[in-house]
Amino acid sequence: MTESPPVAQKALPRSIFPFGLALAAYAILSFCSLAPGRLSLAVWWTAQAVGWISCAWFLHIATGGWPANRWIVATALAFRVCGLWATPTLEDDYQRYLWDGWRTIQDGSPYDHAPIEFFSVVEQRPPGIEKALNEINNPHLTTIYAPVTQLLFAASAAVAPGSLFTLKLFLLLIDLGILLLLTVCGGRAAAWFYGWCPLVVTENAFHAHPEAWALLWLVMAWVFARRQRWLLAGALAGVAVGAKIFAIFAIPFLAWRRPMLVLPGFLAALGLIYAPLLALGSSVEWPGLHAMAGHFEFNSLGFALLAGLCGTSAARLLWLVVFTLIAVLLFARWARQKQSLEEAPVADVLLAFFLLSPVLNPWYLVWLVPFVAAKPTRRSVALLAVVPLSYATGLNLGDPTLSLYALPAWVRPLEFGSFLLIVLSNFWPPRRKSEAQV
Repeated sequence: MTESPPVAQKALPRSIFPFGLALAAYAILSFCSLAPGRLSLAVWWTAQAVGWISCAWFLHIATGGWPANRWIVATALAFRVCGLWATPTLEDDYQRYLWDGWRTIQDGSPYDHAPIEFFSVVEQRPPGIEKALNEINNPHLTTIYAPVTQLLFAASAAVAPGSLFTLKLFLLLIDLGILLLLTVCGGRAAAWFYGWCPLVVTENAFHAHPEAWALLWLVMAWVFARRQRWLLAGALAGVAVGAKIFAIFAIPFLAWRRPMLVLPGFLAALGLIYAPLLALGSSVEWPGLHAMAGHFEFNSLGFALLAGLCGTSAARLLWLVVFTLIAVLLFARWARQKQSLEEAPVADVLLAFFLLSPVLNPWYLVWLVPFVAAKPTRRSVALLAVVPLSYATGLNLGDPTLSLYALPAWVRPLEFGSFLLIVLSNFWPPRRKSEAQV
């Protein structure tokens, strides 16, 4: 278990200042989100920047000792409370969450029909659900969200159908669970980084993305694996994959030491999740995911470079080949060196996947945070900080010369150029003492 930094009795009063700065930024962001129309990107980016400045300020103060766990958790929850009343205007995925939850309550499954099929169906719907149907993106596609995540949407719909506030309350409780788990397996530093990370705060609390739901199960699996409860760890990992496919990248590391215990639990959990739906003839989330994987491209780096060199069709295969090679090499090095589960390069595998994938949405990077929280790397923090630039789409800029989700020419060079410069700065030779004094 990672040792927590020392607790200093005098650190708490000084820590109030960076906390207050970040809280003010998120409160202003929430207030601006309530205004009619689309949120200004300047406000969005400023809130993110102030959040990172607050993190740096806190770390400078915390060198003398860290506040107690309860203070870290309380401040993280305060940030998230700011997002409860904010209406997302820079993206609209939440409408799909509300719609899926309602359809699960009504039909038992959201997978059988695309939203467009209900445009002409006359039925009694709550106002929030009617609004979600009218504003849902890609209504011709069936949902891409996995069964365990659909249970979250359905639970929210059962309490208050069409209520984004209710869904956000569920997500706040889920984030609380992750924070408490991280204090156990990573210590104060890990809980603080997840709790204060601006990308996590804005994507989970303001935009209501459900990444934390799958992460909660995966972090629980990690905790039980470290306690050598391998069968239970495997089952929890299966639930995580049943919530979002990204969790699959952690399974080889989790199962390596005790495959005969982890894998049966993992497969049993997945079977219990998917078997009832498959038995009814449902294709679950795979048609939607297949359409997304085969046709979508957004904010990509590796895929865009491969497409420029080899063409789009070849790039959709090549990026998977390159990623597989990188993932195998990372896993093989970890296994050969007989490193502990705490040292598993899950974050680097995820980072490679996101940098090569055809689609890099900002909220995907929330998956990095629990795995780098105890020891953040320059490359992970750099990408977490710059990825919000990808919100500069034609829709959010109000640029009629761009399609709705197209990025202007300057975004990717600025986003990934900044990322690469920060990463490369790690290899710059330090200045000699005599040079620094000139």
